[in-house]
Amino acid sequence: MTKNKILAKNTIILTIGQFIPKLLAIITLPILTKSFSTEDYGIYDLIISFASLLLPIMTLLVQQAVFRFMISEKKEKYTKYISTSIFFVLILSICIFIIVTIVGTKTNQRLDLLILAMLLYFFESIYDVMGQIARGYGKNLIYSIAVIIYSTINMS
Repeated sequence: MTKNKILAKNTIILTIGQFIPKLLAIITLPILTKSFSTEDYGIYDLIISFASLLLPIMTLLVQQAVFRFMISEKKEKYTKYISTSIFFVLILSICIFIIVTIVGTKTNQRLDLLILAMLLYFFESIYDVMGQIARGYGKNLIYSIAVIIYSTINMS
């Protein structure tokens, strides 16, 4: 297969993988707003937005770094990059969880919502790292399917 055909195939796969979750969001928005009270939907949206907004800052975009190094280095080094990125995300998640719990307790915040937001942050950061690892291995179809599945689960 020529490089142009591979590029076209990967572009189509990644486009579909990014388009379907957006379509699902449009379809489920009326369902969510009808099912939740205004306050419940506001809390749900706040948690999702909070985790998504802070994810790049709190992970220092290590998931992007692992992808960048995987596409530019030899396969022998993949294990080092993968294990280091997963370890980094785990340690960072534990530290952030402890800090948020302490600050939330001291400021009388709803601890259940903070824990929920931190769990969402943790799973989303692991998901991002794994997705970039799949892309680094050239498994764009697996990556796109994972994006669709994750978006579907995230909306339910």
